[in-house]
Amino acid sequence: MNDQYSGRFMSVSGPRNPDIRKALGRLLRRAYIFAGFALLAALFLVPAITGLMAWHKLTNGTLPDRNAEAERATYVFLDESGREIGVRGPNRKPVSFANIPAHTVQAFLSIEDRRFYDHGGVDPIGIARAAISNYEAGRIVEGGSTITQQLVKNIYLTSEQTLDRKMQEAVYAMRLENRLTKQEILEDYLHTVYFGSNAYGIEAAAEIYFGKNANKLSLAESAMLAGLIKAPSNYNPFQREELARERARLVLGSMKRDKTITPIQEQLALYDLEQISFKKKPAEPNGYFLDLAATQAEERGTSTYNTLETTLDRPFQTIAENTIREIMTEEMKTSYNVSEAAMVVMRPTGEVLAIVGGTDYGRSQFNRATSAQRQPGSLFKAFVYDAAMKKGWRPDDYVVDVPMTLPVPDKKGEYYKPANYDDRYYGILETKSAFAYSLNSVALRLQEYAGREQVIADARAAGLDANPDPWPSLALGVFETNLLDITAAYASLVRNQKVEPTVFEPERRLMPVAPDRINKDLLTLMQESVQSGTSRTTQISVPSFGKTGTTQDYRDAWFIGMTDNLIVGVWVGNDDYTPMKKITGAALPGLIWKTYMEQALPHLALEKNAPTFSTKPLAEIVNPPEGEEDESRYISPPRKRILGPARVNADGSLNFYGRTYYLAGIDRGAYQSYTLLADKLPQIANRREMMCEIYRGAAKCELNGRDLATTIAASGWAPISTDAESDLWYAEQSARDAGKGIWGDAYQYGSWGTYSASYSVDEPMNDRYGASSPDKYRPQSSRLIVGEAAASAAASVAEAATEASEEAVAATAGTGAVAGLD
Repeated sequence: MNDQYSGRFMSVSGPRNPDIRKALGRLLRRAYIFAGFALLAALFLVPAITGLMAWHKLTNGTLPDRNAEAERATYVFLDESGREIGVRGPNRKPVSFANIPAHTVQAFLSIEDRRFYDHGGVDPIGIARAAISNYEAGRIVEGGSTITQQLVKNIYLTSEQTLDRKMQEAVYAMRLENRLTKQEILEDYLHTVYFGSNAYGIEAAAEIYFGKNANKLSLAESAMLAGLIKAPSNYNPFQREELARERARLVLGSMKRDKTITPIQEQLALYDLEQISFKKKPAEPNGYFLDLAATQAEERGTSTYNTLETTLDRPFQTIAENTIREIMTEEMKTSYNVSEAAMVVMRPTGEVLAIVGGTDYGRSQFNRATSAQRQPGSLFKAFVYDAAMKKGWRPDDYVVDVPMTLPVPDKKGEYYKPANYDDRYYGILETKSAFAYSLNSVALRLQEYAGREQVIADARAAGLDANPDPWPSLALGVFETNLLDITAAYASLVRNQKVEPTVFEPERRLMPVAPDRINKDLLTLMQESVQSGTSRTTQISVPSFGKTGTTQDYRDAWFIGMTDNLIVGVWVGNDDYTPMKKITGAALPGLIWKTYMEQALPHLALEKNAPTFSTKPLAEIVNPPEGEEDESRYISPPRKRILGPARVNADGSLNFYGRTYYLAGIDRGAYQSYTLLADKLPQIANRREMMCEIYRGAAKCELNGRDLATTIAASGWAPISTDAESDLWYAEQSARDAGKGIWGDAYQYGSWGTYSASYSVDEPMNDRYGASSPDKYRPQSSRLIVGEAAASAAASVAEAATEASEEAVAATAGTGAVAGLD
C-alpha cells in the first residue's frame, strides 16, 4: 500500500523519464540566452544604430551660405599706369598652399590645433585638455576649437558666444571635414583668417607686417603671425610690439614641445625675433581716393575679389597731398582758426585724378571732398548767372548794384535783404564786372530775372546733387552740397554737357567739344574774376578761369579754377562749423589752388593727348586772336540791356544811377515837368526793379513782366511817338476809346503838358497823325488786343500801388543775413 501510494505520488510530482527533464533544461537555457541577447541589443545595438544614423545626418547634411563677412568684396586698386595703389574691403590675396613654407604651417598647427590631422572636425581630447587648463588657471587660458571650427566660424557663422552657435559650429565642422581634405581645409583657413590691420589671410598679413610674400616668411615671422590669431588687435605689432614678441615666443616653445623644430632652431628663431622692428603704421597714401573708389566699385556691382584700374594719377595725387600738408600747418590752423581742407583734381571729362578729403587721413578718414555737405555760398552764383545767360543775358549787359529786398515766402512781413561784402555798392556796371566782384545784389537780380525754379533746374541738369528750395537766398548758395559734385557741375556748365565724376575709365569717354558748344559767356565771367575780381590772386602762368565762394561768418571758403586740361576745386573750413578768421575763397583756397597748379603744370606739360574741354584753347574762344575773322561783325550787335531799379526823374525819364533814358515809343514831348506822365509814372516805377533794352538812347523796359510803355499808353498818361511799335498803337487806341488820361473829357490837348476840356481827338486839325478818324489808321481787328492791353495796364497800376506799400515796409526791415561774402 505504501509502495503504491508512494509510486502514485512520484508520478504526480515529476516526470518519470529523465530525458524529458534534460530537454526542458536545454529549452530554458536557450530562453535565457535569447533574453540576454535581446537585452544586450536593447542596451547597445539600437543606440549604436541610432548613433550611426545621427552621425550620417550630422556629417552629410548641408552647409549654410557664406556669411556677410566672407562675402565682402575685396578690391585691389591700380593707378592709371597699372601699379597697385591700395586695397579696400577685406585685404585678401590668394596664395597656393604649396607656396606656404612648412614651418609656417607647423607654427599655426602647434598653437591652434596640434591634433588637426587626428580629429574629424571636433576634438574631444582638445576640449577636455582646455577645460582642465582653464579650471586650473581659474580663467579661460585655452580654447578647445579646432582649426576646422574656426574656419566654419569665419565663413559660415557669426562670432556670437552662445550654446546654440557653438553646437552649430561643431556640426558644420564635421560636415566640412566630410567634404574637404585636411589640406583644403588648412589652405582655406590660412586664406581667410584675420590677422589685424585689415589683413585677411597669410599672404596679406606677410605683406602688411613684413613687406614680403608668404613664401618668404622666416620661422620667427611665422611664429609672430601664428600668435596674432588669438587676439589680432591685442597682439598687433604696430601698436603692441612687445606683446606680439611674447606671443611669438610662446608659439616657438609650443613648436619645440611638439618636436616640429629643434631647440637650436628655436634659439635661432628667438634671436631673429628680436631683430624684427616695427614702426607705427603711417597714414595711408591715396586713402581718400581709395575710399571713393571702393564706394563707386560697390555701386557698380562686382565679384568677391577684384583688381580694378582707376583714374588716379600718382604725381597729381602726391602733389595734392603735399600741398595740403605744406599749407595747412599748425601755425596756419591756429592763426586763422581753420582745421580742415579738401581738394578734387579732375579732367574736363570727369575722370578724378586726385582727391584729398582732409589734412590727415591717419587721424580722420572722413572724406570732406565727398561726404561733407557744406553751403557753397558765392560759388553757386555761376549757376545763377548761367541760367540768366541761357535766357539771353550777356556778360556786357548792364546791372545795377544797389541793395535789393525780397519778401520771404510764407512769412508775412519778413524780407530778405543781403548786403555786399564790406557793404560796398557800385551802381551801374557790366555783368562780367559784377560777377568778378561777386556782388550779392546783382546775383539776386539775375536770379529773379531768370526765375528761381529755372536756376534750380539748370543746376540739377549740370549734375549738382542738391535739393535747394526756391527761396530768395538761393542765389547766395544757402543750401548744402559737396566739393566733388560742385566741381563736376562747374565742368558741366563750361562744356554745356553733363560731366559725371568717376574714378574708373568711363564706358564712353567724353570727347572735347567744338568751340561753338563751349559756354563762352560763363568763361568770360570766370576769366574776368581771375583777371580783375576776387580771384585775381590765383593767376598762374597759363590762362585760367575761376570763381571764389565764401559763406556767412566765414564758415566755408571755396575756390574752383580750371585750365584747358584740368578743373580743380578746393574747400577749407571746420568740421564743427565754427567760423574762421576772415578766410575768404580768394585767401586760403585760392592759395592752395595756385600752389598746386604751379607744381602740377610741369607734369601736365608732359602728358600727351590729355583730355581737354574743347578742340580749341579756352582762352582763344573767349579772346579770339587779332585778325581772326569774326562772323559776328557782319551781324547787327544786340541791344544792350540794364537790369535793376531806376529813379523816375521829374520829367518822367528813367535815371539808372547816372544814366538817363527815355522810354521808346513814348513821344519825347511828353517828357516835361507837370505832365500826367511825370505825375503818374513815379507811382508805379520809381526805384522799382525793371529790365530795359537800350537802343539809340531810348529804353524799352519791362516792369513785372509787362512792357512799361504799353502800360503808359493804355493808361492815357502820354501820347505815343510816330515810330512806336504796333502794340503801343493798340494800347493808345484803347485809352482813346475809354477816354482815359489825356484823352478824357476833362483834358484838352493844347500843347505838351497843357490840357483843356475843348480838346477832341476827332478834329483833324488837332490830330497829329493827319487823319480825320482814328479808325482810319487803327485796324478794326485790334479791339480784343486793345482790351487785353488795357486790363494789363490796370493790373500793373494796382499791383504797383500794393508793392509800393510793401517797399515802404521793407525799407524799415532788417538787412538780413550776409549769405555770400565775396
